[in-house]
Amino acid sequence: MFNRRASEMVEAAIVLPILILTILSMILLMIYYFSSLKEQTDVHQRLIDEADRSAAVFILKSEDAVYSQEVGGVISMMMHNEKSCHLWVISESDIIRAGDFFEGDS
Repeated sequence: MFNRRASEMVEAAIVLPILILTILSMILLMIYYFSSLKEQTDVHQRLIDEADRSAAVFILKSEDAVYSQEVGGVISMMMHNEKSCHLWVISESDIIRAGDFFEGDS
C-alpha cells in the first residue's frame, strides 16, 4: 500500500529547507544592496557638503567608494562594489554676476 501522507512529509522535508535557505539568501542579498546604496548616498552627501563650503565658481569634485561584504546563505561569497562619484560644483550666483558683468561691457 502506498501511504500518501508519508510521501508528502518526505517531499516537504526535502523542499522546505531549500526554500527557506533560498529566501534567506535573497534577504541577505537585499541587505547587501541596501548597504551598498547607503554607502553611495553617503559619498554623494559628503561631496554635496564639500561643494557647499567651496568658494569655486566651477569645479569637478570626485571621490571613490569601495564596499565589500561577505554574503552568506546557500552559497557564501564575497560581494565587492566600487563606485566613482563625480559632482560638478557650479556657483550659480557667481555665474549670473559674471554674465551681468560681460553683458554690461557691450
